[in-house]
Amino acid sequence: AMNEKAVELRVRTALEMIHRSQMYSKMSDLLIVSPSYLDATVDCAKKESWSCAWTMQALATVIDMPIISFYPQLNGSADKVADTLNRQFLPLHEGMDSSENSLVAHKSVSNNQEKKDIDPK
Repeated sequence: AMNEKAVELRVRTALEMIHRSQMYSKMSDLLIVSPSYLDATVDCAKKESWSCAWTMQALATVIDMPIISFYPQLNGSADKVADTLNRQFLPLHEGMDSSENSLVAHKSVSNNQEKKDIDPK
């Protein structure tokens, strides 16, 4: 039963990534920590594949709940990867244009400071 739920979430996430590919692919800040959007979408559909920032963003939308990601600063305080991955991925919502969704898609959680303070709901 647990494995079936994981497969369902993987399929729903892949479908979300396909359905809103234009919106997600405009979130260019995720490129430094993820494979290309197309590769991430294909990997999401494969069993036992790794997740990335693209899939975490899409999953947040699928489950309609924020996902908090923590990543250590391995390269000091100027670590761009940590800056990008220490965030809260917020669900995207229909009826918002791409620019609104890119603003509300995440909030930084590094140092407990929120870079984006816009609520998607």
